[in-house]
Amino acid sequence: MGFKPLHFDPCVFIYFNEGRKTIIVVYVDDLTIVGIRQDLDVLIAGLNNQFTVAIKGPLGWLLGFEVQQSSNGVKQAAAIHRPTP
Repeated sequence: MGFKPLHFDPCVFIYFNEGRKTIIVVYVDDLTIVGIRQDLDVLIAGLNNQFTVAIKGPLGWLLGFEVQQSSNGVKQAAAIHRPTP
């Protein structure tokens, strides 16, 4: 699919397409994918051809960090400890 691992972190993959970036972060058996909707739809369709894919919705937390999304982009908030259920 054209993704290349980052040199400093082999669990992060990036793909450039016409000036746009799509990023995949792999953590155990989960993927966090960041990009524009059009590119995400193409990527997810390609992954669905090879694997069973479950879409869990917009990113809210990643490795204990809150992630805030807006029309201006994505911002990582300070580490916040969620209460244990």
